[in-house]
Amino acid sequence: MLTLYSPVKGIVEALPAGDGLAVVAASGPQRVAAPTRGTVTESDAAGVTITDLQDRVVEVRIEADPGTLTPLVATGDPLKFDQPLFAWNGSGTLRVLVVSPGATDALPHAEPGSEVAAGADLFSVGPFSCGA
Repeated sequence: MLTLYSPVKGIVEALPAGDGLAVVAASGPQRVAAPTRGTVTESDAAGVTITDLQDRVVEVRIEADPGTLTPLVATGDPLKFDQPLFAWNGSGTLRVLVVSPGATDALPHAEPGSEVAAGADLFSVGPFSCGA
């Protein structure tokens, strides 16, 4: 199981489904933080791909006005939990998508429309197992 954390303070727009998609909309300048620990395996001007400590992949994609995002990490960088990935200096709405491709199940920790703090539990992805 992998628990992913909200990369920004904002409102949850969608719950995890399938491979664990969550969308958080935020307003006001802030930093977009890593939802888990690991290593940046790909990075571009609008997102990063992280491989966590158990070789699971997590993607963070950002929708923002051009020129309002400043990357703070690069491919190959190790990440700590909650480490800033991007600085956003926009004044509109920032949308951050968190996806765990290939996850077999997702368990939400926040409901659509609810406000979450940066670093709050967003959702967990499986496979989940329980002891008998």
